[in-house]
Amino acid sequence: QQEIIMSRRREEKKLVEEFIKKSEIPGRYEVEKPIPRERVVGKNKVVHNVLSGLFSLRADIFIKGDDGLVYIVEAKTRMNPSQLGQLLCYKHLLVKNLGIDESKVRLIALVRKKNELEEVFKEYGIEIVELNGV
Repeated sequence: QQEIIMSRRREEKKLVEEFIKKSEIPGRYEVEKPIPRERVVGKNKVVHNVLSGLFSLRADIFIKGDDGLVYIVEAKTRMNPSQLGQLLCYKHLLVKNLGIDESKVRLIALVRKKNELEEVFKEYGIEIVELNGV
């Protein structure tokens, strides 16, 4: 089981590298970008990045585009509900905690092969980029 997870993660890293090489989005790219969370300390709200632990929130690729848009890219070998949830959560947290204008955020699902979830992703305005390792 652990071997399968590690193999999948390696494949996702390859997808990320391939996307960056082929991307036509001009801007600043960050890989494994921490997504800030908010907590309350006394009467103050504190926004912090959580980098430790298995479940830290990190976008596979975060692009601050030269066009003024922000792109959040999540890579999975196969489209799945987790990928959808991650993209929607990351967008929500960036808008809420960093004050990014929601209309300036673009979500990209990076996959090896599209599947029956394509329609669901598109309903949420998520662009699907399919890279077949060619």
